[in-house]
Amino acid sequence: MKTMHIRLRPIPFVVALATLLVATPRAVDAQRMVTDDPVLQQIWDQAMNNSQFETLGTALLDSIGPRLTASPGIERAQDWAVKTFQGWGIEARTEQYGTWEGWDRGVSHIDLVEPRVRSLEGRILAWSPGTGGEPVEGAVTYLPTIDSPADWQAFLGTVSGTWVMMSYPEPTCRADEQWTEFGTRASVQAMAQARQQAEQAWNVSLRATGSTDG
Repeated sequence: MKTMHIRLRPIPFVVALATLLVATPRAVDAQRMVTDDPVLQQIWDQAMNNSQFETLGTALLDSIGPRLTASPGIERAQDWAVKTFQGWGIEARTEQYGTWEGWDRGVSHIDLVEPRVRSLEGRILAWSPGTGGEPVEGAVTYLPTIDSPADWQAFLGTVSGTWVMMSYPEPTCRADEQWTEFGTRASVQAMAQARQQAEQAWNVSLRATGSTDG
């Protein structure tokens, strides 16, 4: 199995001084603001009839996307926030706040090379070291049953140079839609139960490691 080109670079971390305030989405028309206070009525009217929640959410969550600390994504989000505030006539700027080691997932590609060749879907955990732009090949394993931090440390001592899968092993390679379309009701229920049990056991092992990494 191999992966390619993960960039690791130091990036200054900046924060926007202002806090982005967004109104709540439009409420059901039947709702009314029960008050004669003109200030509260104006606030209510802005929230119910002029909400920018969808517009701002689309820009920040869909267009800019993930914003890992010191990543290009957080820099784009900060620049966007400052420009948005300034466009509203609000004074805003970014300020240097320490120096952080940045991380960018970059391009990755994973192939199964034995016992047959097949491209796989997957991604490395954030903050994993890169491969220097070169393919890296190694054996593959996954987390065994862990009952204590001692078990976890013993396992770590056996996996140097090995790719460790950090999602629970699926009991089937078939999609849910295929099970629903072609399987019997009993087989669909049995597979759903097997998946639930496998995921629960996996989570128990993760907690038993005592690790706070990732």
